Amino acid sequence: MAIKDNVDFSSFSTPEEGFQLFGNSIRKGFEYNSYGDRTKFNAIVLSNPLPINPADLKYFTNSSDATPTKRTNKFVYRARIIGDNSPHQFLPDPCDITYAVDQQQALKVIAMHTLFVSNVEDGVGLSLPTINSVVEVELTKNVFGYNLQYGKHVKVVTNPDSDLGSDVDCDSLESIMESAVSAGFASSAADNKVYNDLSLLAPEFKALIDQLVARMRAKGHTPYVYETWRSQARQNYVYEQGRSGTINSGTHGQGMAVDFIDGRPHPDKPRLKVGWGSYESHEKKNGRVPSPGDIAATKMAKEFYDVLGREAQALGLEWGGTWKKLVDKPHVQAPYSMRAGAPNIKTYAQLTGQPSASDPTEGVEGSGPNAQYSSGKS
Repeated sequence: MAIKDNVDFSSFSTPEEGFQLFGNSIRKGFEYNSYGDRTKFNAIVLSNPLPINPADLKYFTNSSDATPTKRTNKFVYRARIIGDNSPHQFLPDPCDITYAVDQQQALKVIAMHTLFVSNVEDGVGLSLPTINSVVEVELTKNVFGYNLQYGKHVKVVTNPDSDLGSDVDCDSLESIMESAVSAGFASSAADNKVYNDLSLLAPEFKALIDQLVARMRAKGHTPYVYETWRSQARQNYVYEQGRSGTINSGTHGQGMAVDFIDGRPHPDKPRLKVGWGSYESHEKKNGRVPSPGDIAATKMAKEFYDVLGREAQALGLEWGGTWKKLVDKPHVQAPYSMRAGAPNIKTYAQLTGQPSASDPTEGVEGSGPNAQYSSGKS
Protein backbone atom coordinates (compact mmCIF):
# COMPACT_ATOMS: atom_id res chain seq x y z
CA MET A 1 0.00 0.00 0.00
CA ALA A 2 1.41 3.40 -1.00
CA ILE A 3 2.00 6.15 1.53
CA LYS A 4 -0.63 8.30 -0.23
CA ASP A 5 -3.29 5.79 0.86
CA ASN A 6 -2.42 6.34 4.54
CA VAL A 7 -1.86 10.10 4.68
CA ASP A 8 -4.60 12.70 4.46
CA PHE A 9 -2.81 15.43 2.55
CA SER A 10 -5.68 17.82 3.11
CA SER A 11 -4.51 18.12 6.72
CA PHE A 12 -1.53 20.14 5.48
CA SER A 13 -3.45 23.36 4.98
CA THR A 14 -0.85 26.09 5.54
CA PRO A 15 2.31 27.00 3.59
CA GLU A 16 4.42 26.23 6.67
CA GLU A 17 2.94 22.75 6.96
CA GLY A 18 3.45 22.21 3.24
CA PHE A 19 7.11 23.18 3.42
CA GLN A 20 7.59 20.92 6.45
CA LEU A 21 6.08 17.98 4.53
CA PHE A 22 8.31 18.73 1.54
CA GLY A 23 11.43 19.00 3.70
CA ASN A 24 10.70 15.73 5.49
CA SER A 25 10.12 13.94 2.19
CA ILE A 26 13.47 15.14 0.85
CA ARG A 27 15.29 14.08 4.02
CA LYS A 28 13.59 10.70 3.93
CA GLY A 29 14.66 10.24 0.33
CA PHE A 30 18.28 10.82 1.23
CA GLU A 31 18.12 8.18 3.95
CA TYR A 32 18.31 5.45 1.31
CA ASN A 33 21.79 3.96 1.25
CA SER A 34 22.50 1.44 -1.48
CA TYR A 35 25.75 0.42 0.23
CA GLY A 36 24.24 -0.37 3.63
CA ASP A 37 27.04 -0.95 6.14
CA ARG A 38 29.53 -2.02 3.50
CA THR A 39 33.03 -0.57 3.86
CA LYS A 40 35.26 -3.02 1.94
CA PHE A 41 35.55 -3.10 -1.85
CA ASN A 42 37.76 -4.43 -4.60
CA ALA A 43 39.76 -1.83 -6.50
CA ILE A 44 42.25 -1.68 -9.35
CA VAL A 45 45.58 0.01 -8.64
CA LEU A 46 46.24 3.11 -10.76
CA SER A 47 49.68 4.23 -9.55
CA ASN A 48 52.87 2.52 -8.51
CA PRO A 49 53.04 2.21 -4.70
CA LEU A 50 55.35 4.58 -2.84
CA PRO A 51 57.02 3.68 0.47
CA ILE A 52 56.10 5.42 3.70
CA ASN A 53 59.39 4.40 5.32
CA PRO A 54 62.47 5.66 3.41
CA ALA A 55 64.38 2.51 4.37
CA ASP A 56 61.90 0.47 2.34
CA LEU A 57 62.57 2.31 -0.93
CA LYS A 58 64.70 -0.58 -2.23
CA TYR A 59 61.66 -2.89 -2.24
CA PHE A 60 59.94 -0.57 -4.70
CA THR A 61 62.84 -0.45 -7.14
CA ASN A 62 65.14 -2.97 -8.73
CA SER A 63 67.77 -2.52 -6.05
CA SER A 64 70.11 -5.43 -5.52
CA ASP A 65 69.78 -4.82 -1.76
CA ALA A 66 66.21 -6.12 -1.75
CA THR A 67 65.95 -9.81 -0.86
CA PRO A 68 63.07 -11.83 -2.36
CA THR A 69 61.90 -13.01 1.06
CA LYS A 70 61.65 -9.53 2.57
CA ARG A 71 58.33 -7.68 2.25
CA THR A 72 56.97 -4.41 3.55
CA ASN A 73 53.46 -3.26 4.32
CA LYS A 74 54.24 0.45 4.52
CA PHE A 75 53.16 2.04 1.26
CA VAL A 76 50.56 4.24 -0.44
CA TYR A 77 48.95 4.17 -3.88
CA ARG A 78 45.90 5.42 -5.75
CA ALA A 79 43.21 3.04 -6.89
CA ARG A 80 39.74 2.98 -8.45
CA ILE A 81 36.98 0.92 -6.83
CA ILE A 82 35.50 -1.51 -9.36
CA GLY A 83 32.20 -3.33 -9.67
CA ASP A 84 28.57 -2.27 -9.91
CA ASN A 85 27.60 0.94 -8.12
CA SER A 86 31.22 1.86 -7.40
CA PRO A 87 31.73 4.91 -5.14
CA HIS A 88 34.15 6.07 -7.86
CA GLN A 89 31.68 5.76 -10.73
CA PHE A 90 31.22 9.55 -10.88
CA LEU A 91 34.93 10.01 -11.70
CA PRO A 92 36.45 9.67 -15.19
CA ASP A 93 37.99 6.24 -15.65
CA PRO A 94 41.76 6.53 -16.31
CA CYS A 95 41.71 2.92 -17.52
CA ASP A 96 39.70 4.08 -20.53
CA ILE A 97 41.77 3.71 -23.70
CA THR A 98 41.02 7.40 -24.40
CA TYR A 99 43.69 8.40 -21.89
CA ALA A 100 46.35 6.20 -23.47
CA VAL A 101 47.19 9.07 -25.84
CA ASP A 102 47.02 11.84 -23.24
CA GLN A 103 49.57 11.18 -20.50
CA GLN A 104 49.12 14.51 -18.69
CA GLN A 105 45.34 14.17 -18.53
CA ALA A 106 45.59 10.55 -17.35
CA LEU A 107 47.81 11.60 -14.44
CA LYS A 108 45.36 14.33 -13.47
CA VAL A 109 42.47 11.85 -13.47
CA ILE A 110 44.49 9.38 -11.38
CA ALA A 111 45.09 12.15 -8.81
CA MET A 112 41.31 12.50 -8.39
CA HIS A 113 41.06 8.98 -7.00
CA THR A 114 41.41 7.78 -3.41
CA LEU A 115 44.87 7.50 -1.86
CA PHE A 116 45.03 4.15 -0.07
CA VAL A 117 47.46 3.68 2.80
CA SER A 118 48.71 0.32 4.05
CA ASN A 119 48.00 -0.29 7.73
CA VAL A 120 51.42 -0.76 9.29
CA GLU A 121 49.85 -2.25 12.41
CA ASP A 122 48.11 -5.13 10.66
CA GLY A 123 50.45 -8.05 10.06
CA VAL A 124 52.96 -8.25 7.23
CA GLY A 125 52.20 -7.55 3.59
CA LEU A 126 52.85 -10.74 1.64
CA SER A 127 53.06 -8.98 -1.72
CA LEU A 128 53.22 -5.46 -3.08
CA PRO A 129 50.56 -4.21 -5.49
CA THR A 130 51.51 -2.80 -8.86
CA ILE A 131 49.58 -0.95 -11.55
CA ASN A 132 46.71 -3.24 -12.66
CA SER A 133 46.69 -5.20 -9.38
CA VAL A 134 43.27 -5.93 -7.90
CA VAL A 135 43.28 -5.13 -4.20
CA GLU A 136 40.84 -5.18 -1.33
CA VAL A 137 40.46 -1.77 0.26
CA GLU A 138 38.43 -0.22 3.05
CA LEU A 139 36.67 3.14 3.15
CA THR A 140 35.43 5.10 6.14
CA LYS A 141 31.77 6.07 6.09
CA ASN A 142 30.77 9.70 6.72
CA VAL A 143 27.71 11.88 6.44
CA PHE A 144 28.13 12.11 2.65
CA GLY A 145 28.62 8.38 2.13
CA TYR A 146 32.36 7.66 2.22
CA ASN A 147 35.62 9.51 2.74
CA LEU A 148 37.02 9.24 -0.79
CA GLN A 149 40.19 11.21 -0.07
CA TYR A 150 41.94 8.50 1.95
CA GLY A 151 41.29 4.79 2.46
CA LYS A 152 42.97 1.71 3.90
CA HIS A 153 44.77 -1.01 1.96
CA VAL A 154 43.65 -4.44 3.17
CA LYS A 155 45.33 -6.97 0.87
CA VAL A 156 46.34 -7.82 -2.68
CA VAL A 157 43.71 -9.99 -4.38
CA THR A 158 45.54 -10.61 -7.66
CA ASN A 159 48.62 -9.16 -9.32
CA PRO A 160 48.88 -8.65 -13.10
CA ASP A 161 51.20 -11.67 -13.44
CA SER A 162 48.80 -13.91 -11.51
CA ASP A 163 47.17 -16.86 -13.27
CA LEU A 164 43.86 -15.85 -11.68
CA GLY A 165 43.65 -12.63 -13.70
CA SER A 166 40.76 -10.20 -13.31
CA ASP A 167 37.74 -8.92 -15.21
CA VAL A 168 39.09 -5.36 -15.20
CA ASP A 169 42.42 -4.22 -16.51
CA CYS A 170 44.35 -1.00 -16.92
CA ASP A 171 46.77 -2.01 -19.66
CA SER A 172 46.55 1.51 -21.06
CA LEU A 173 47.92 2.89 -17.77
CA GLU A 174 50.88 0.53 -17.90
CA SER A 175 51.63 1.89 -21.37
CA ILE A 176 51.31 5.45 -20.10
CA MET A 177 53.76 4.83 -17.27
CA GLU A 178 56.22 3.15 -19.63
CA SER A 179 55.97 6.21 -21.87
CA ALA A 180 56.48 8.44 -18.84
CA VAL A 181 59.73 6.68 -18.04
CA SER A 182 61.05 7.08 -21.56
CA ALA A 183 59.96 10.73 -21.55
CA GLY A 184 61.84 11.39 -18.32
CA PHE A 185 58.84 11.44 -15.99
CA ALA A 186 60.28 8.71 -13.79
CA SER A 187 63.66 7.11 -13.49
CA SER A 188 65.77 5.66 -10.69
CA ALA A 189 65.18 5.82 -6.96
CA ALA A 190 67.24 9.02 -7.04
CA ASP A 191 64.27 10.76 -8.65
CA ASN A 192 62.03 10.15 -5.63
CA LYS A 193 64.32 12.02 -3.23
CA VAL A 194 64.08 15.52 -1.83
CA TYR A 195 67.28 17.37 -2.78
CA ASN A 196 68.52 20.35 -0.80
CA ASP A 197 71.90 20.64 -2.51
CA LEU A 198 72.51 24.23 -3.65
CA SER A 199 75.00 22.99 -6.26
CA LEU A 200 72.05 21.57 -8.23
CA LEU A 201 70.75 25.09 -8.88
CA ALA A 202 71.42 27.14 -11.99
CA PRO A 203 74.68 29.06 -11.25
CA GLU A 204 73.26 32.55 -11.77
CA PHE A 205 70.33 31.77 -9.47
CA LYS A 206 72.54 30.09 -6.87
CA ALA A 207 74.57 33.30 -6.57
CA LEU A 208 71.44 35.19 -5.53
CA ILE A 209 70.41 32.45 -3.10
CA ASP A 210 73.86 32.58 -1.49
CA GLN A 211 73.32 36.30 -0.94
CA LEU A 212 69.85 35.68 0.47
CA VAL A 213 71.13 33.11 2.96
CA ALA A 214 73.90 35.49 4.06
CA ARG A 215 71.45 38.36 4.57
CA MET A 216 69.09 36.15 6.59
CA ARG A 217 71.93 34.98 8.85
CA ALA A 218 73.08 38.57 9.34
CA LYS A 219 69.64 39.33 10.73
CA GLY A 220 69.87 36.48 13.25
CA HIS A 221 67.85 33.88 11.36
CA THR A 222 68.75 30.29 10.50
CA PRO A 223 67.52 29.62 6.95
CA TYR A 224 67.43 25.90 6.20
CA VAL A 225 67.28 24.82 2.57
CA TYR A 226 64.58 22.15 2.38
CA GLU A 227 64.46 21.59 -1.38
CA THR A 228 66.24 22.84 -4.49
CA TRP A 229 66.03 20.91 -7.79
CA ARG A 230 63.01 18.60 -8.10
CA SER A 231 62.55 15.71 -10.51
CA GLN A 232 59.38 15.25 -12.54
CA ALA A 233 58.77 11.94 -10.75
CA ARG A 234 58.71 13.68 -7.38
CA GLN A 235 56.55 16.49 -8.77
CA ASN A 236 54.01 13.87 -9.83
CA TYR A 237 53.95 12.66 -6.21
CA VAL A 238 53.63 16.20 -4.77
CA TYR A 239 50.81 16.92 -7.22
CA GLU A 240 48.99 13.72 -6.25
CA GLN A 241 49.21 14.77 -2.60
CA GLY A 242 47.44 18.03 -3.43
CA ARG A 243 50.48 20.05 -2.38
CA SER A 244 51.02 21.60 -5.79
CA GLY A 245 48.65 23.19 -8.25
CA THR A 246 50.57 21.95 -11.27
CA ILE A 247 51.82 18.60 -12.50
CA ASN A 248 54.88 20.19 -14.10
CA SER A 249 58.04 20.53 -12.01
CA GLY A 250 58.33 24.14 -13.22
CA THR A 251 60.94 26.38 -11.60
CA HIS A 252 62.15 23.56 -9.32
CA GLY A 253 62.80 21.43 -12.40
CA GLN A 254 64.76 24.29 -13.93
CA GLY A 255 66.95 24.59 -10.84
CA MET A 256 65.49 28.06 -10.38
CA ALA A 257 63.62 27.65 -7.08
CA VAL A 258 64.36 26.92 -3.42
CA ASP A 259 62.05 26.03 -0.53
CA PHE A 260 63.21 27.31 2.86
CA ILE A 261 62.18 26.40 6.39
CA ASP A 262 63.15 27.93 9.74
CA GLY A 263 66.19 25.96 10.91
CA ARG A 264 66.01 27.00 14.56
CA PRO A 265 65.19 24.24 17.05
CA HIS A 266 61.62 23.86 18.23
CA PRO A 267 61.25 25.59 21.66
CA ASP A 268 60.31 22.46 23.57
CA LYS A 269 61.17 19.72 21.03
CA PRO A 270 64.82 20.51 20.32
CA ARG A 271 65.33 17.47 18.09
CA LEU A 272 62.91 19.10 15.62
CA LYS A 273 63.21 22.32 13.67
CA VAL A 274 60.69 25.16 13.77
CA GLY A 275 60.28 24.30 10.09
CA TRP A 276 57.06 25.59 8.56
CA GLY A 277 55.72 26.51 11.99
CA SER A 278 52.73 24.22 11.49
CA TYR A 279 52.90 22.25 14.75
CA GLU A 280 50.14 24.30 16.40
CA SER A 281 47.68 23.90 13.52
CA HIS A 282 48.56 20.20 13.20
CA GLU A 283 47.78 19.53 16.85
CA LYS A 284 44.49 21.43 16.69
CA LYS A 285 43.49 19.64 13.49
CA ASN A 286 43.96 16.31 15.26
CA GLY A 287 41.98 17.36 18.33
CA ARG A 288 44.98 17.87 20.60
CA VAL A 289 46.04 20.87 22.65
CA PRO A 290 49.24 22.42 21.24
CA SER A 291 52.12 22.92 23.66
CA PRO A 292 53.44 26.40 24.49
CA GLY A 293 56.42 25.55 22.28
CA ASP A 294 54.12 24.71 19.36
CA ILE A 295 52.44 28.10 19.71
CA ALA A 296 55.81 29.84 19.97
CA ALA A 297 57.04 27.99 16.85
CA THR A 298 54.11 29.40 14.87
CA LYS A 299 55.14 32.94 15.81
CA MET A 300 58.82 32.22 15.09
CA ALA A 301 58.04 30.86 11.63
CA LYS A 302 55.85 33.85 10.80
CA GLU A 303 58.68 36.23 11.68
CA PHE A 304 61.12 34.09 9.69
CA TYR A 305 58.99 34.09 6.54
CA ASP A 306 58.25 37.80 6.79
CA VAL A 307 62.00 38.51 6.75
CA LEU A 308 62.60 35.89 4.03
CA GLY A 309 60.04 37.56 1.79
CA ARG A 310 61.45 41.07 2.27
CA GLU A 311 65.05 40.01 1.69
CA ALA A 312 64.22 37.86 -1.33
CA GLN A 313 62.31 40.66 -3.03
CA ALA A 314 65.08 43.13 -2.20
CA LEU A 315 67.39 40.93 -4.28
CA GLY A 316 64.95 40.90 -7.19
CA LEU A 317 63.74 37.35 -6.46
CA GLU A 318 60.10 36.24 -6.51
CA TRP A 319 58.54 35.08 -3.23
CA GLY A 320 55.61 32.68 -3.07
CA GLY A 321 54.20 34.51 -0.06
CA THR A 322 52.84 37.21 -2.40
CA TRP A 323 50.93 34.80 -4.64
CA LYS A 324 47.16 35.17 -4.69
CA LYS A 325 45.98 31.71 -5.78
CA LEU A 326 48.33 29.46 -3.82
CA VAL A 327 50.29 31.24 -1.10
CA ASP A 328 53.65 29.48 -0.72
CA LYS A 329 55.81 31.25 1.86
CA PRO A 330 58.72 28.75 1.83
CA HIS A 331 59.16 29.18 -1.94
CA VAL A 332 61.68 31.58 -3.53
CA GLN A 333 62.29 31.54 -7.28
CA ALA A 334 64.26 33.33 -9.98
CA PRO A 335 62.67 36.31 -11.72
CA TYR A 336 61.03 35.61 -15.05
CA SER A 337 63.81 37.39 -16.95
CA MET A 338 66.30 34.85 -15.57
CA ARG A 339 64.29 31.66 -15.88
CA ALA A 340 62.60 32.33 -19.24
CA GLY A 341 63.77 29.72 -21.73
CA ALA A 342 65.70 27.70 -19.15
CA PRO A 343 65.31 23.93 -19.73
CA ASN A 344 63.18 21.82 -17.41
CA ILE A 345 65.34 18.88 -16.34
CA LYS A 346 63.15 15.90 -15.48
CA THR A 347 65.56 13.32 -14.04
CA TYR A 348 68.64 13.27 -11.84
CA ALA A 349 70.57 11.45 -14.57
CA GLN A 350 69.82 14.26 -17.03
CA LEU A 351 70.85 16.84 -14.44
CA THR A 352 74.17 15.34 -13.37
CA GLY A 353 75.02 12.61 -15.85
CA GLN A 354 75.02 10.19 -12.91
CA PRO A 355 72.48 7.33 -12.60
CA SER A 356 72.07 7.71 -8.82
CA ALA A 357 72.99 9.93 -5.90
CA SER A 358 73.95 9.72 -2.27
CA ASP A 359 71.14 10.26 0.18
CA PRO A 360 70.32 13.97 0.55
CA THR A 361 69.89 15.51 3.97
CA GLU A 362 66.12 15.22 3.92
CA GLY A 363 66.02 11.79 2.28
CA VAL A 364 62.86 10.48 0.69
CA GLU A 365 59.59 12.42 0.93
CA GLY A 366 58.32 12.39 4.49
CA SER A 367 61.64 11.60 6.15
CA GLY A 368 62.69 15.13 7.07
CA PRO A 369 62.97 16.20 10.72
CA ASN A 370 59.44 17.57 10.82
CA ALA A 371 57.98 16.40 7.51
CA GLN A 372 54.97 14.98 9.32
CA TYR A 373 53.98 18.54 10.13
CA SER A 374 54.72 19.93 6.68
CA SER A 375 52.27 22.56 5.55
CA GLY A 376 54.48 24.05 2.87
CA LYS A 377 53.20 23.92 -0.70
CA SER A 378 55.35 24.26 -3.74
